[in-house]
Amino acid sequence: MTRAQPTTNKKHRKQFVEKDRALELATSIVDVQEQKSQAKVDKRQVSHEQKDSSSKQSSKSRLKEAMEKLSAQSKAKKRRRRAEITSVKTDSTKATSKRVAFAC
Repeated sequence: MTRAQPTTNKKHRKQFVEKDRALELATSIVDVQEQKSQAKVDKRQVSHEQKDSSSKQSSKSRLKEAMEKLSAQSKAKKRRRRAEITSVKTDSTKATSKRVAFAC
């Protein structure tokens, strides 16, 4: 709003000053309300960011645990396979030695 030219009449001047003060008060109230609402929005954003970062951390930890579990399973599977191979080798050598003994 643009200010009107002040009049020379005291009554009109007083009304003008009161209107000006009321306008300033109203704008300051609106500014305060906007600041409060912006603060609420900022607070929500911060809490969402914290939730996002905590969920990222938890997903990273879950992924790490899953990788460790998979690695342990893989290692166990390899160990069992090696054990089977060595047992087959020993069985075959025993069988070969029995055949040789039987043939003799």
